[in-house]
Amino acid sequence: MVSTKLVSSALDEALSLFRKGDFLAGQAQTEKLLTQDLDNEDLKYLNRCIAFWGNRFDEVAYIQDPLKAGEHFVTNWAPFLQYMQKDSSLLEPFIFTFKTLAFRTAVMFYSKLYRPEIAEQEPFLCRRIGLCFKALGDYEQAVDFLYMAYHSESDNPKIIAELADAFALYGETKRAKVFFRDAFYEGASEIELEYLESHLILDLVASVSQLGYRGNELLEWLPVYGYIDRTLSIKRELKAAEVGKLKQRIFMLESELRRISEDEQRVVLPKLINSYLWLMDTYSLPPIDEDKIKEILLKIKVLNINIYKALECR
Repeated sequence: MVSTKLVSSALDEALSLFRKGDFLAGQAQTEKLLTQDLDNEDLKYLNRCIAFWGNRFDEVAYIQDPLKAGEHFVTNWAPFLQYMQKDSSLLEPFIFTFKTLAFRTAVMFYSKLYRPEIAEQEPFLCRRIGLCFKALGDYEQAVDFLYMAYHSESDNPKIIAELADAFALYGETKRAKVFFRDAFYEGASEIELEYLESHLILDLVASVSQLGYRGNELLEWLPVYGYIDRTLSIKRELKAAEVGKLKQRIFMLESELRRISEDEQRVVLPKLINSYLWLMDTYSLPPIDEDKIKEILLKIKVLNINIYKALECR
């Protein structure tokens, strides 16, 4: 019978191999340990992780395109978490280990396509490399790559949200709040929450989820409740052209809300309220227009009395 201390030490060694990106060595070490202690629950859990990612490593051997190979690992992260949650809770040391393995492997493939000598990089590639560095805890490089992607596509809500997330993890909270608010304005329903991991946004998601919102409806309500609880309430002065587009957006959403079904309104309503909040902020900057602010608040009151009351109590 192998001692518990020896198994624990060998298990740590196996996890270290996976974190370094050496899947086959980690797998071999785990198989050896299982022959010594078949009833070890940690080893059983580790073996489930290996079964999932082993299939992905087998599949990627047939993928020639580095971009598709990188995507193979990034897009399987959320399914992995769902797979592991089916029969048990998520055990942090193991989840962290395979998160490191997956995103380290992904960035290895993506990096084959990155050309530092080129001024204008492909924004999707920069976004993905930035996402990988964020997942690996290298927030400085994550910000650098995501900012490159943002420079090319400054209206892409996915890029803006992931840049905001990187800023939050890097400790740049104020900038994170500004970028998160911009992201939800540009296209809340497009944001991929599975790639966000800062407490700034995840705490807000947890809070709004408790109200029963799910899917795109949840995404559209996040900036509204984020404004109310001051998570996402930092004002940014809009340019004249932006104000014009905002007013046009409000007009279109008001018209849409009048002609769509009640079920469809569930997504459009929070989008309109969020747009009102942006316009209200514009009128609250010097010179302050109190009449316009009251007018907007009355419109919100008609749409949702609870949101109106919450805004009055801020």
